[in-house]
Amino acid sequence: MDLPSKKKAYSQKYRPEWENMDEFKGNQEIPFKVVPKDHSYRHCDESEGALTLFIAEHCSILSVDHLGELCKMCFKDSKATQELKLHRTKCTEIMKNVLMPHFRKELLDDIGNQKFSIIMDKSADVSVSKHLGLVIRYYSAPQENIKQNNALQTTSEDLSTLLHLNVNLSKIEKKPFVAEKILKLNFEEEDTKGILMFIKDYVGVEDIGNFLTKNPLILFETVEDLKIRVNYLESKKFKNESIRRIITQNPFWLMFSTIRIDKRLGYYQEKFKLCGSEVRHLATKQPNLITYNLHHIQTNSFVIKEEMGFNDNEVKQLILKKPKLWMISQNSLLERFNYVHNIMKIPHEKVLHYPNILLCRNFKVKQRHIFLEKLGRAQYDTTKENYVPLSALVEDTDQDFCKRYAKCLVDDFNTFLKTM
Repeated sequence: MDLPSKKKAYSQKYRPEWENMDEFKGNQEIPFKVVPKDHSYRHCDESEGALTLFIAEHCSILSVDHLGELCKMCFKDSKATQELKLHRTKCTEIMKNVLMPHFRKELLDDIGNQKFSIIMDKSADVSVSKHLGLVIRYYSAPQENIKQNNALQTTSEDLSTLLHLNVNLSKIEKKPFVAEKILKLNFEEEDTKGILMFIKDYVGVEDIGNFLTKNPLILFETVEDLKIRVNYLESKKFKNESIRRIITQNPFWLMFSTIRIDKRLGYYQEKFKLCGSEVRHLATKQPNLITYNLHHIQTNSFVIKEEMGFNDNEVKQLILKKPKLWMISQNSLLERFNYVHNIMKIPHEKVLHYPNILLCRNFKVKQRHIFLEKLGRAQYDTTKENYVPLSALVEDTDQDFCKRYAKCLVDDFNTFLKTM
């Protein structure tokens, strides 16, 4: 509080007198002891920040109470850990007031005015109120590469090589075992560089990201093994274009040893009575079939031959023409064939001529067939007038289907669909 001017003047006038009095000489200064800085609090703050970042990236905020206590139990010799006082409220505030401003500024500076993609994890649990976590994928102009702000990237700078190849790290993160192995990779090693160079020789630049996303474990194979597996295909008279297609379409092919691939090719050759050129045609047309689950293949073979009624020669024609039939579920295959053959009265010969109809979902074929029936145009016999090919039930858009085959407006078809 400021003194009145008269009292202040009086005080200043007699100040020298009382300062010289023995009673006050020793009390004119207040001593403050120098307290040594305790850096453990700084380490404690850093620990709380690191734990909060972990919670934000990997799990629900509800677990932070237990995580803090667990750290105290496991790291009893750490003073910073013992000073931890991290709970849900404090963790939330650190996220909102410390981490969010930091990363937001960093992202804004890096992204600038460029476009970006947001990847978010949908949650159907309405009983839990939580902060929405987002993964940002964008092109970084300063670094001249695509960045994805997720757990893998923030843990390992080496993964920028994979990001540059358009590998989807968010999918790899869903497999903890694979992600852990990838994080230990050193992309500066000659072995890893050699594998990437080898893959680039057989997989196009536009496909290599998808290839490594599906099968990142190929980076742990040896170049020598990969060369042996390619040499095997060359020894079986596969053309270079076929080998490229096989490796691109089936990223797991090169994970199979030459012995396993040889047994698989031998199985299809013996099972379906194929010659050498037909085996090469099948492997090139549908590479995934060769490495597919054999039990599933055997079950579908039984369904197609015994339950659907195709003979051996027809089965051979089917697998060469549409091998994907052996990779769909048995129930879907039977349901579609039953409707086409028993309801629509389409004979085996026509199904064999256009097997794509067995790959189309049943509801689409059913909708168009019933609509044509109501119009009196469900005519699938080539020898009769107003012939409608089976492809019309599968391939064309609704507008083209109505214009070319139903001979009506697409609005009429849409109105009909509402009655089904």
